[in-house]
Amino acid sequence: MKHQSQAVFGLSLAGMVIAATCPAYAFASSITGGTHGPALASAAPSGSQPPSITVTPSGLAMSASMLGSATAELNIANAVGSDALTWSISTRQANLLRKLGSSSSVTTYNGLRRSPIAALGGHSSAISRGGHQGGVAQHAAPWLPAGSIAFTLDDGSYEDTIGWGDSQANLERSALWLNRFSAAGALNIDSVSILWPSNSGGTLVGKQINIVAYYDADADGDPTNAARLGTDNIKSIAGLNVFETYAANFSVPAAGDVYVGFFSTYADDGSTPMLFPAAIDLDSISHASWMAANSAGDGSLDPGANDLIGTIEDLSANAVTGTWLIRATATEGGGGGPCTGPVVSWLSAVPASGTMPGGANTNVNVTATPGAANLTTGSYSAELCVTSNDPVHPLIAVPVSLVVTPDEGIFCSGFESGEDGVCGV
Repeated sequence: MKHQSQAVFGLSLAGMVIAATCPAYAFASSITGGTHGPALASAAPSGSQPPSITVTPSGLAMSASMLGSATAELNIANAVGSDALTWSISTRQANLLRKLGSSSSVTTYNGLRRSPIAALGGHSSAISRGGHQGGVAQHAAPWLPAGSIAFTLDDGSYEDTIGWGDSQANLERSALWLNRFSAAGALNIDSVSILWPSNSGGTLVGKQINIVAYYDADADGDPTNAARLGTDNIKSIAGLNVFETYAANFSVPAAGDVYVGFFSTYADDGSTPMLFPAAIDLDSISHASWMAANSAGDGSLDPGANDLIGTIEDLSANAVTGTWLIRATATEGGGGGPCTGPVVSWLSAVPASGTMPGGANTNVNVTATPGAANLTTGSYSAELCVTSNDPVHPLIAVPVSLVVTPDEGIFCSGFESGEDGVCGV
């Protein structure tokens, strides 16, 4: 009997907003009379430990009007080290774009409309939601290798999981799962990090996936003509609910769009039970996470050879919006790297420096003020550059994206006859 696939819904979870979320970590520091108590080193029999910095979240997304401002929290901790941690923050312009939106809610390529109807009706495979809650705690991001640039879309937490296949027959089909990034110039992608979600009906541990990347020179939001970079990079999934980082060597020749992600090799020829391999952050930007598959049978590593391709919004009729937890690091071809751009005046951090004992942590208020740099409407990117005396992580770059919106509520009358010409809010 042939089963008709259907999208599975039913998740109800309050979204987590990056700009207003402080990660829920527990630290062992004591506070007495408003001051931190003794460092943990005083009770450690093995002697002192070097300071060990942790910075969360791994990225901030903010929005403010041209004459307004937005504030987010960054948490700096010395949870593992026992020696005092000394740190400072500066703000820099990002060398490469971290995020990239898409065009329309339904994508059209070369006259062929890959519509939500094609994805959800009349075929043996369809998008399904796993309904699994990833929790509210943000998952730690991989540290940036020295001289690298981070490509990040998510906030570190997933609220659901997405799969491709026949949910009624409990059969998964192979597919391409990609995040779209923008490169400002030649670079080499040296690692890809993916957070693999847990599944209630089975496990992804031990499953084989192929780490892939594609380059689209015309940056037109159409990956069907993108060129594949490198060769097969088959890996086995080792852990769940953490970012698993895979070494890569994808050479991007010039500026353009870059699609990075994985092909679910384990689901070739159909795989039972149906799993949901793509963890999705429902609170992040939209129209930047893609899926390519065939409506019947296995998917293809060639994006254009699949009869269904589009963003998750396209293929779910906007029932699902968000981004996969897929990240990458790259080394810029022309040199540079994180925190080498000019200082930006529209971003500030308070406090901008400090010292803390082992086991302690502190929150930093990060404020974006578009008017300080006369920013007009549009998208901007910057970096919070956290330097410290941690011998392992002396520099951590936290990407910041800012969307500047038009001023709201400011109006002037007097443009029509009979009005008094008074401006107000």
